[in-house]
Amino acid sequence: MLPIIASIFEIFVDELLNVDTFKQQEEIKRIVEQDKVLWSQGKTKERELILRESIKKFPTNFELKSLLLNTLYFQTAEETEEGKQYQIETIELANYILEKCLIDKYRYSAMQTLVQVYSWQHEFDKAKEIANKMPSMWSSKEKLMDFALRDDELVKHLQENIVRGIEWFNQTIIRLSGEGVDGEKSKILLKFVKIIEIIFENNDYGFYNERLSYIYLHCALDSAMVKKIEETLNYLRLAKEHALVYDEIKDPIHYTSFLINKMIFDPNKSLRSSNKSCLDIVLKYIEYKQFDFIREHDEFKKILK
Repeated sequence: MLPIIASIFEIFVDELLNVDTFKQQEEIKRIVEQDKVLWSQGKTKERELILRESIKKFPTNFELKSLLLNTLYFQTAEETEEGKQYQIETIELANYILEKCLIDKYRYSAMQTLVQVYSWQHEFDKAKEIANKMPSMWSSKEKLMDFALRDDELVKHLQENIVRGIEWFNQTIIRLSGEGVDGEKSKILLKFVKIIEIIFENNDYGFYNERLSYIYLHCALDSAMVKKIEETLNYLRLAKEHALVYDEIKDPIHYTSFLINKMIFDPNKSLRSSNKSCLDIVLKYIEYKQFDFIREHDEFKKILK
């Protein structure tokens, strides 16, 4: 009878008998912790290999499957044959999780992933259908915790929500600028800089040096599209300055700006999809052909140094 029940629920007989369950849970916990360390180091390929092997040993564990889905998703954005294969596998695994898993957080993660990958494939109807099944942001854990917490715990949570709001605004501004006209996208992007300056009045940008660097790179690219030499050079300088500051952060930073003074940025706990430094990304952008018109400019050569 037990083998039949195990077959129906796609689990092992040992699991029904609770044999070595604690031992297995401890091993899975170690795998998850190892994955977190590799994630903070941006080692996506290493994560993928370890998780694939781990799932062979624990084929019914959806926490491991969800983490693997994350590593696959990180490798879907490239317009290469490998990237397209990752898209196919990502969609297959996400749909498997939706079909077999009953745990909400893994299902929501799978749905989020599907929306983004379908959009990259220009399958917008599929993306919209799934997105419409997701709860409103007002029903999210982050919002509802406003009512469930008190005192210092509430203050810290609300400050965390301010940071989440900054991140939301950052992503929205970048997407909105993509719909703008060349030469005017910077007007949209620089609104994010204004928000950052209001929140971080002590210039203790911490993690947001990385976000500012990326914003200024986009501004430089926009100015380059209409051949504005001085603006392009200035934005590239700012992008590099913030990249260098970000890359120099090795230890936790306690923010002092008023609205976020309970927050700490620990670069060792920051999760990353790549092990490239912020400066590496800036220098990669500078290789774009749009910057060819200033490539021989003395100021441009200084930025490259």
